[in-house]
Amino acid sequence: MKDEKLTDEIVSIEGYIKQMAYNMCQGNRENAKDIAQETILKMLKNRDKFKEGTNIKSWAYTIMRNTYITQQNREITYETLTEEHTDNPLEEQEYIFSEIIRCINHLPIELGWVIKLRVQGFSYNFIALEENCTVSTVRGRLYTARKMLRKILEAV
Repeated sequence: MKDEKLTDEIVSIEGYIKQMAYNMCQGNRENAKDIAQETILKMLKNRDKFKEGTNIKSWAYTIMRNTYITQQNREITYETLTEEHTDNPLEEQEYIFSEIIRCINHLPIELGWVIKLRVQGFSYNFIALEENCTVSTVRGRLYTARKMLRKILEAV
């Protein structure tokens, strides 16, 4: 599909994109506007990646969904990083952290190692390569490790 024709088609579904964003953002107009604009910009920027014969509305939805998820993750991360922890003094936080580390060290080696790597921010793919296993194995080990860690911490 030629760039001009695709650009015209993207512009023609702008109303659909805005409505879809509004629904996705559960009525939050400001977020919906941001998501819709970001989606249209990404569509225009990535016109060369559009495969002819693909439903343009499905393509728009996929881009919008990924944009929305990314935005939500950023907001959660920002809120987590900017929260003031006035409830717990620093000493208490350090104690809690050291207690969690102690509990992780009581897990079986393969579970403790996986959870330590994940907490440090490594991706499932990286951990799978490090552990020489599949991503689904990493997910399973993390699930098991978290479950065991929760039981250990409840007992403490």
